[in-house]
Amino acid sequence: MNKLFAITVNLVLGLLLCVCSSGGSDTATISISLRKLPGKAAVGIEQLRHDITLSGPTGVKTISIKGAGTASASVMPGTWNISVQGFMGEELYSVGSASAEVKPGKTSNVSVQMTVVWSDSAGVPSSGSVPGRTYGISLSESGTLAFTTAGEGYYLEPLTVTITNTGSDGTGLLNVGITGSDSSSFSIILSAPISDIPPGGTHTFTIVQASSLVAGPYNDATVTVDDGGANGIAESFGLSFTVLAPDGTQVAPWLVTNASDLVAVGTGSPTGWDLDKSYKQTNPITLTTSWAPIGPLTGNYDGGGNIITLPSVISPSGVYAGLFSQIASSGEVKNLALKGTVTVNFSDTGYCYAGVVAGENNGTIRNVSSSVAFTASNFLSGVYIGGIAGQCNASGTPGIITNCYSTNNISGTTTVDLGLGGILGRRQSGPGSVSYCWAEGNLSPSAFGHAGGIVGDDGGGTQNTTNCVALHGLIGSNPTDTRILGIQANAGLSDNFANASMVYGNYGNVGHDMSNGEPVPIATTEAANGAWWTGADGPKWTAFWGGADADDAMPWHWDSVNLRPILWFESTVNR
Repeated sequence: MNKLFAITVNLVLGLLLCVCSSGGSDTATISISLRKLPGKAAVGIEQLRHDITLSGPTGVKTISIKGAGTASASVMPGTWNISVQGFMGEELYSVGSASAEVKPGKTSNVSVQMTVVWSDSAGVPSSGSVPGRTYGISLSESGTLAFTTAGEGYYLEPLTVTITNTGSDGTGLLNVGITGSDSSSFSIILSAPISDIPPGGTHTFTIVQASSLVAGPYNDATVTVDDGGANGIAESFGLSFTVLAPDGTQVAPWLVTNASDLVAVGTGSPTGWDLDKSYKQTNPITLTTSWAPIGPLTGNYDGGGNIITLPSVISPSGVYAGLFSQIASSGEVKNLALKGTVTVNFSDTGYCYAGVVAGENNGTIRNVSSSVAFTASNFLSGVYIGGIAGQCNASGTPGIITNCYSTNNISGTTTVDLGLGGILGRRQSGPGSVSYCWAEGNLSPSAFGHAGGIVGDDGGGTQNTTNCVALHGLIGSNPTDTRILGIQANAGLSDNFANASMVYGNYGNVGHDMSNGEPVPIATTEAANGAWWTGADGPKWTAFWGGADADDAMPWHWDSVNLRPILWFESTVNR
């Protein structure tokens, strides 16, 4: 609050008073000035309206003047009393008075001392603010900081706080702080000190987690914005939520922090680490010994945007091989990047299935990238190999692969049947889809195989392959293979594109079946900051293109160096 103090004003006001006289030759002159006492006034005299009243031999005269200026008035000789009132709006702010004896033909200089009267005797403004001015702010929060449950070790998303000046005057310097026993768990990020916010203006700051939170309640943290008492501005709000200890549920999944944890997934040891539970990877992991696939996964595995580097050998689990042997219809794998050079050797008289993520997917794989150089073989029967999954849709279950890509070479060898795809090796008849995926690298099946840029062998049914792009240079060796599907048994194709210069082994650029991957020059796919990928003439990825705000739901943004779409957790293409 502003404090009371007396002021005098040393500014000369413009004042013109016309005072009629019956004897013009006897007139005199009054020159009036207002003086300011030492100290600091809350409002400058130039902001006030002054009503000046003169009482003398010819009666009473009043004039109003705004601000400051200079003036003199012609009056009749005699004694004149001068009274001045200063107004801020309609509220009286200051008063002053003086008297002068005016002699004929002379100029009398009058100094009026002004005193502030709008506050009480203690110096506290009686109205709570400077007359005609108001001070205040409001706070609004956006973000997910104040939620109730999370797995231990999770980082909460930042909370954005907007300060809005609701007063009629500037705020002046504002302070932002967090108090309470839990205050050390958070940090305030200000782009610059808040020196002033004009009326109606706004300023934002963010609150972020200072460190990874452990399980427990966080109920004692208060965020306050104030002006240190200068004008009574002060607003606050509390932070309150609870972090749950991991228990394998989706809101508090088991945390996979290293290779030993990854080996334990689905084994039941530690207690509760079962195949139907939820898992969250918190760090990059490198596997150095032969890998035994996890599965069948009926729960969820969230890679958290981290990398798993696979070992050189994956040992098949029956007829399945991959990071996971099988993903069941209720299972999901997401937000993961895979690297490495892997070989899988089957010795089984039944058909075998190998994929970087899973040998068989009957659930959902989304937001996954792979740069794994992948080779699989089976000399006793057929084998199907994919850059993401070996097979989908077994027994009529829906297998979904969406928003994924694969960038490395994939090869396979067999003496029977072989299907090799940049994303999926074989799709059985039944529901399911491969959508919003892209792939590149060379696809090299043996003599008995077929290859497709996205799916190696399509088994027919109600499944679809849509909005996919195959950028491979070399694909297969069979002149009947097509750009998107190696063997095409269903018509569920739309908005798919393929490298116009794609080569089919020794058969050159085979151009048949253009609907199965409309040819597009590589230069077109690399132009205009990814505009082709979202445009009407491309694969139409607008619904999943997050750009600078890419996240789990809208995962794609643009790698301006490698000129390819990448996932929300990546800064460059996974190669």
